[in-house]
Amino acid sequence: MRMRSALMTLRSTLINSLGCEPACTSVAANFDVNSTSVFEGNALTFLNQTTNATEYVWQVNNETFNEENLTYQFNERGFYTVCLKASNNNCINRKCVKIKVFGPEPCFLPATECNLLSNGNFLESNFIYGNNFIAAPFRNLSFNKICNWKNKVGDPDIYSKNGVVAAVINGSGGNTEGLVSQNKIFFKKNRVYNIIVDYLVTHPIANPGVPYPAIISTLDIGLCPNSDSYLDPTSDTVIHRIPAGNLFQMTYEELKVYNFLESDFVQESFNFLPTEDMSMHLFLINKIAVDNYYESNWLVKSIKVLCQENSCTTNPDFTFDELCPKVFRGSNIDGDGDQYTWNFLCNGVSMSGQNVIVDLPTGPCEVCLTIACDQETAATNCKTVNTPATSNECPSACQSLTVHLQTCEQDTSQNNSFIANFSITVPDGTGSCKDVGVISGSQLMNIQLSSYRINDDPNDVTKDIIKFGIKVVTPVGFDLLNQDVSGYLNLCDSIGNVICYNLIFSGKACEKCLGEVTATAACADTNPLDDNYSYSGNVIINLPPGFVFAECSSESTEVGYGQNVTFNPNNSTATVNFTINTTKKGDFDVSTLLCIKIDGVSHCFTLIIDIQPCPPIPDNCIDWGTKVTSATNCNVSDRAVTYNVTMNDVWLFSSEYSVCGNDLLLH
Repeated sequence: MRMRSALMTLRSTLINSLGCEPACTSVAANFDVNSTSVFEGNALTFLNQTTNATEYVWQVNNETFNEENLTYQFNERGFYTVCLKASNNNCINRKCVKIKVFGPEPCFLPATECNLLSNGNFLESNFIYGNNFIAAPFRNLSFNKICNWKNKVGDPDIYSKNGVVAAVINGSGGNTEGLVSQNKIFFKKNRVYNIIVDYLVTHPIANPGVPYPAIISTLDIGLCPNSDSYLDPTSDTVIHRIPAGNLFQMTYEELKVYNFLESDFVQESFNFLPTEDMSMHLFLINKIAVDNYYESNWLVKSIKVLCQENSCTTNPDFTFDELCPKVFRGSNIDGDGDQYTWNFLCNGVSMSGQNVIVDLPTGPCEVCLTIACDQETAATNCKTVNTPATSNECPSACQSLTVHLQTCEQDTSQNNSFIANFSITVPDGTGSCKDVGVISGSQLMNIQLSSYRINDDPNDVTKDIIKFGIKVVTPVGFDLLNQDVSGYLNLCDSIGNVICYNLIFSGKACEKCLGEVTATAACADTNPLDDNYSYSGNVIINLPPGFVFAECSSESTEVGYGQNVTFNPNNSTATVNFTINTTKKGDFDVSTLLCIKIDGVSHCFTLIIDIQPCPPIPDNCIDWGTKVTSATNCNVSDRAVTYNVTMNDVWLFSSEYSVCGNDLLLH
């Protein structure tokens, strides 16, 4: 984890430091405690073992106590600092210790799409016990509960013995019992979900060897919109049914004391394919189909809901506003895949994302949506969109912007690289849209968004300025200097409204290209524990003698690129000192089109910079934590307190931060 500051500012309340109170040795503050961690709600006793003191003051965070020994109950989880300040008429001394207070893990953990059911295993750690705790192996859910689960029907029990834990869902006399998930689960249309249940079922007998009449029992697994309803046939849907198969035959009393093994449980796995997006609770119900008073018991040890790996349905279909085709708002409505590509054959632009907004040119335009999966054949659906020449009632959704791409020189017999930097002003909080590429362009070109940076607009607090650095590679035979191409830029504001630009990419070459220069940038990061990285380097370029030199504007794929050029007319050289501030870790390359005017004519070099990674954090350095130390040479001047602190295992942040040292003296 990367720290926010380059050098930790020491607080005036340094642990075990008395600031500018007189130092002494006649009083030795000391106490004993049998643990530095405790479960919330419990107490610890701190036994005073101080010598030569007459007064004692205990402090637990912001609470103060005047007693010789301290017993303190810790009611909330977290970290507490417990200090004893001991003194006599001539001397004050202090000792502190850090106490960790822990508690049960939170029940309602967030669930990600591909691990949808948190606490799916009925483990001992997932129980919250009530006051009427029933001894193992059976505990009643009326007084206790399982994290993320509650009773839907009846009153299930908990079985726990010798490490095997299960929810016991009984059935008796035609009645039912069941559990329901506390939180809803979001199921996405056309995505395959794998549901796995570990269970066993017991069949009741009146006496050993004398079975009851056959009971038709199933474990129904289904979805319901309301977790508090009993059983609503109009809304509750059973998606899978497990019939009672291999049965353990035993009396209910035997069941209460039987020692089940992990190997006794069997696993049922099935797939669920939603036909629409839905957010539902998952339930399990023991369904008894005959009216008698004999019980069939389902013990469920685990239930999981997982996205099936590589599940994908390449069945593309999309809609758009036929009343306003000029502003094409395309939405995927059917297929579910790993990759969505829109191709507009009228202007050659390709975009990515499930939903897109673009301005189309006048006339017919064939629009194709392709959905691809990792392990399935991609599928494409095309539709023709007709945009009339006049559509005043349908204004453009996007602004227009020309992006001037520059290259050192173009050779159409090979691929050519162009670079551009440009900026736009947008509402505060604007960023990329979900699942949509920021910059899209012609299928003929490879457009790479190399970097971008968002800064506050210094003239308007409601605006941001976004600077982009892009690289475009054209194919063999393509002449970008004489043929503009189209593209789109898509962003979203803070509330999700689309901000789009119709881009025109226009190519330009330098007046004279002087070739390629390579350089290396070394790490110059003074704060290696934040999310920003700095690199620097220099390169000396030989120039033709006898001319007047001047610096001109340069373009770079990194928007954080900066340079300073100094000229030496005596030997006709230019020294380029450059810095790169970025959020990327080295090792990568930066392309820069370096421009120098020679007698007023622009000359260019393609500068390729190899970024070297910063050194790793030394293994013998540790994450910053509480440092127990003492302050010396205390001094008060102009209402400021200063003192010296000697600390061990401190990482000194500087450009030479590769060494972890001891006995560093901080002032």
